[in-house]
Amino acid sequence: MFEEDRTYNRNWIIGIIGGLVLLALLAGVWMFSVREQLPAELATHWNGRGEVDDYDSLLGHVLAMSFFSVFVAGAIGCAAIMTRIQSIMLARIGLGFAVVLGLMINGLSIALVVGQLGLDNTQSASVHGLTLALSLIGSALLGLVVFFAYRPREVIHEQSREIIAADLEANDPTSAVALSQAQLAQRNEKTQVKLKVTGARLLIAAVAISLMLIGWYADQFVVIFGSLAAGLCYWFFFAGVFEVDGQGTRIVASKCFKVMKLEYSDIKAVHVKDVRALEYGGFGYRSDISHKGFLTGNGPAVVIDMGYYQQQIISMPDVATASRICALINAYRLLDTAKAATTK
Repeated sequence: MFEEDRTYNRNWIIGIIGGLVLLALLAGVWMFSVREQLPAELATHWNGRGEVDDYDSLLGHVLAMSFFSVFVAGAIGCAAIMTRIQSIMLARIGLGFAVVLGLMINGLSIALVVGQLGLDNTQSASVHGLTLALSLIGSALLGLVVFFAYRPREVIHEQSREIIAADLEANDPTSAVALSQAQLAQRNEKTQVKLKVTGARLLIAAVAISLMLIGWYADQFVVIFGSLAAGLCYWFFFAGVFEVDGQGTRIVASKCFKVMKLEYSDIKAVHVKDVRALEYGGFGYRSDISHKGFLTGNGPAVVIDMGYYQQQIISMPDVATASRICALINAYRLLDTAKAATTK
């Protein structure tokens, strides 16, 4: 069942991104095919009085259109599919919106070019109304088709016997792992687990560098700056360290900033579970209404329950480490409870 669901959603991701890429390519090829009928520079922005106040080259215009229609709309579509575990309806709406946005950007770009065909003076340029209207109607209709066509199954993930056994052992105060972690907690030693999504970081770096080179070639400072800022942000938030000591638990982002700090009095329960990254929106740092944490991929994780449907999910390198960290947090919770009782 899970494999079928993954294949279904992967095909949708490939289809949406592939369709956006194809549409951008076709639009770009058409624009270059009529470049002899266009002004040297295209009018791309009008002020409140309807006067042209910004221009761009045809190449810059095509690159900007491709970036926003493929990468931005594609990212929204992928994020929508990943959020299906939270709400299937929200995923369907998000995917339909991504399609509408991608098509609207292409339609607006084409309407802008059509409105300047055969013009020598761009001061009289305008967006072609009929082309824009048809693109808006087509975008809305196709967005509705995608909304009704996308029907993902609810994700039901069962725990393996190994995970269940590890969870029971970590929550049994008399087990060997619990006793060993209790001794470690008595010494108040800091325990760290490294968190890193290596593949995603390399992919992000490659994409960011490629977009920066494209922006530099097209003399588009916005693309260069946006790619650099987005690349650094994602690079930063795809690595960290999970720390556990007498003060509580925390994640240290890229070994620099402490985030998602928890005191033991805020923790209601801790469990070892086998999780799927897409069920929580993807990889790296995650934060939504009910879930926070860091996910390096599919596999064992420590799930910290804070009550009121709030959870923190931290990926672990293996089941043994997950069981050990879970037992250590429980040991510190017992010490914290004992200290609170003594203080009273």
